[in-house]
Amino acid sequence: MSKLPDTICSAPFFKLELDNEFKFRPCCKFEGGYEVDKKFSFEDAWNSQDRKNLMKDFLDGKKPKQCRECWVEEELNVGSYRNSMREWIPDSEIEKYLYKKEFYPKILDIKISNLCNMRCRMCGPGASSQIAKEFLKYDEISREDYDFFRDKEILTKENIDTLKSWLPDIERIEITGGETFINPELFELLELCVETDNAKYITFHTNTNGTIFSEKLNKLFKEFKSISIGFSIDDSGYRFEYQRDGGDWNKVEENLRNYQKLDLPKDFFINCTVSFLNVYYMPEFLQWCIDNKWYMGFNILFLPEFNHIGNIPRFIKDKVIEKYEKFPKFMDRREGFNIDKLPKLIDMMNLVEVVDDSHFKYAWNEIKKVDERRNQKYSDSHPEFYEIIQEFINEKV
Repeated sequence: MSKLPDTICSAPFFKLELDNEFKFRPCCKFEGGYEVDKKFSFEDAWNSQDRKNLMKDFLDGKKPKQCRECWVEEELNVGSYRNSMREWIPDSEIEKYLYKKEFYPKILDIKISNLCNMRCRMCGPGASSQIAKEFLKYDEISREDYDFFRDKEILTKENIDTLKSWLPDIERIEITGGETFINPELFELLELCVETDNAKYITFHTNTNGTIFSEKLNKLFKEFKSISIGFSIDDSGYRFEYQRDGGDWNKVEENLRNYQKLDLPKDFFINCTVSFLNVYYMPEFLQWCIDNKWYMGFNILFLPEFNHIGNIPRFIKDKVIEKYEKFPKFMDRREGFNIDKLPKLIDMMNLVEVVDDSHFKYAWNEIKKVDERRNQKYSDSHPEFYEIIQEFINEKV
């Protein structure tokens, strides 16, 4: 039986992430980062004092404040990233780690750049070069910050040398962006794994917006132990094209069917980001996923806070829940159902007791502002929820 605290997390012991803001950290949920001496240096991050301090906090049974998202999710009895990590890498591996003099990461997670072909409404300049251009045009980002997000060459000679020493220990590589499938560094990294004969021992994971189907990538995928792809899709049809500007739903649907046909060890799923924009339409999208034989998991948008579904006014939350209750098959809280279900979203909405409508006002103003810039109308693609929003606004007048 493990003697480790029940609050332990294996992420800082076995995982290293480089995020869109160039911070190294243990996972995507962690708020903050490790201080490093040299920009983008994998080796400096892995040996950093901040990482050592975080591991000690977990071993001492503390609940680091930077891990707030996981603690909140666990209080709501929904799946947290910390619990997922403990399933991937059990506590027994942490105990082995404590007795080894040298240990390399098992999981490497790199946001390789903000290079992207879309302007998704829930995204920002750090993860989309197209949004960065839009922000620059409207003076919402400085030239210095714009260049900062572009300045990201990850596979330096130093990092390639480090990777060559790490690859025999690495079991999983996660690459996200930007849109990874248009980034040359993705191909370079995959080819490095193949050339060093390590690919066959590695599970490769990435996210993609579904706009690219690449035969060159598919050929490289066959060399890996398995391939995991999360398709960042939050709705279907016109709503998809509104939320993820630059995407063609018919083409994405065709690509998704082609991905399902690939003959390789794979775990493909829909990674749905739920926010103010699309929360009302989750039953329809869940039904699409079932009809098209896709597993779907919710990714709750925590930041920016105005788009978090917990900050929706009570009147609008109740309208959303009222709609959900008309889909009883998606309200079942039992495990074993092959999709995330609506009670998780209800719990997240009820997480915050909204005392004023400041977040709503900001969110709605952002929607109208971007609509004007892009010559779009939320009411055209999301008419039912638009009417509810207007009803709430009229009540406040």
